[in-house]
Amino acid sequence: FFSVLLFFFSPLTMQLRILFGSETGSAQEVAERIGREAKKRRIVVKAVQSMDSFSMDNLVDESLVVFVCSTTGQGDPPANMKKSWRRMLQKSFPRLEDLCFSVFGLGDSSYAEFNFMAKKLHNRLLGLGAECILTRGLGDDQDDGGMDKELSVWLSKLWPALCSVMPETKKAEVVMDPPDQLLPPLCVVEVLSKPEQNGQNGQSNSHFLPAAELIHRVELCSNTRITSAEHFQDVRHIVFKFLHAPPSYQAGDVVGIAPINTDDNVNSLLQRLNWKAEDYVQVKAVGGHTGDVPIYFNKPISIFDLCKYYLDIMGTPRRYWFELLSHFAEDEDEKERLQYF
Repeated sequence: FFSVLLFFFSPLTMQLRILFGSETGSAQEVAERIGREAKKRRIVVKAVQSMDSFSMDNLVDESLVVFVCSTTGQGDPPANMKKSWRRMLQKSFPRLEDLCFSVFGLGDSSYAEFNFMAKKLHNRLLGLGAECILTRGLGDDQDDGGMDKELSVWLSKLWPALCSVMPETKKAEVVMDPPDQLLPPLCVVEVLSKPEQNGQNGQSNSHFLPAAELIHRVELCSNTRITSAEHFQDVRHIVFKFLHAPPSYQAGDVVGIAPINTDDNVNSLLQRLNWKAEDYVQVKAVGGHTGDVPIYFNKPISIFDLCKYYLDIMGTPRRYWFELLSHFAEDEDEKERLQYF
C-alpha cells in the first residue's frame, strides 16, 4: 500500500501544515508523530490533514514542504492523494521556484516498486523548480528495526534542515532536544454511568455503519491461500454467502468489510480493565479540535459497543500506544520497557 504525507512550513509565521495520503493509516500515524514532535520543539502546527483535503495549487504560497510517502499497488498513490497527484502531473500546474522540500518514503524492498511513489514525487518537485533541503529518505519495512529505523535517522536531520531556512529570530525559538512530555489532549472522554441522563434512554449510538441499504450480512464460506507458502505475498480467495438477497454490482465495485469483535473478547477485556459494560462514554473535542473526533462519537455510546464495534482490541498496538502508556506507568521497569517498544 502507499501513503503520502507532506508538511508545509512558512518561515514568516513558523506554522507547519502536515498533509498525508494514507491507505491503511500508517502515513497518518507518521504525520501525527511529526506534528507532535514539531509541537514539542515549539514549532506551530497549523493542521494535520489528508493531501486531497488541501488545494495543491496553493503550494505556490508555501516556502517549505516535506513529503512523506509509502507505497500502494503498482507504485500508485493512496486513495486520499490521487486527486492531488493527478493535479501535480498536469502541464498547467504552477511552477514552485520558491518552494524548499524534502521527501521521505515508506516502502517494502520485497516489492519491485520499492518506494516508487516517493521517488516519483521527488523528481516531479525538482522538475517544477523546487529546491530539496534534505536528502531523500527511503524507509524499508524489511529492515531489522522496521520502518522506524530509517525514519528516526531522517527525523533527526529534519529539524536542523528546517532551521537552516528559518530567519535567525525564529531559529532561536526552536528547541532541538525537547523534554519527554505529554502534549495537551485533543479530546476528553467523560464516563456517564446512567444512560437516561444523556438523552439516549438506554439506547447506544448505533451509527457506526453506512446507510442500511448498503449493508449486507454474509457468512464466510472459505478463506484459501492461492499463492505458495514460499511466496512473499499472501493472496487469498475468499468466498462469502449472502444471508439474504444478494446485491447487484458491477465490475470495479469495492466491498468494504465492517469487522466486529466477539462478545467473548469484549467481555474478557472489560473484566481485565474492570470496566462496566453498561456505562456510557461521551468523547468531546478540546480547544476547537472538532475534526479530530470521528462523527460517530458525537453521541454517548456504551462501553460495550465502543469495544465491540469501534476499537481494534485484537490488533497489534502501534508505536505511539506504547509511548502514551509509558507516561502513566508507575513502575520504573515497566516505564523503561514501554519506552523501549
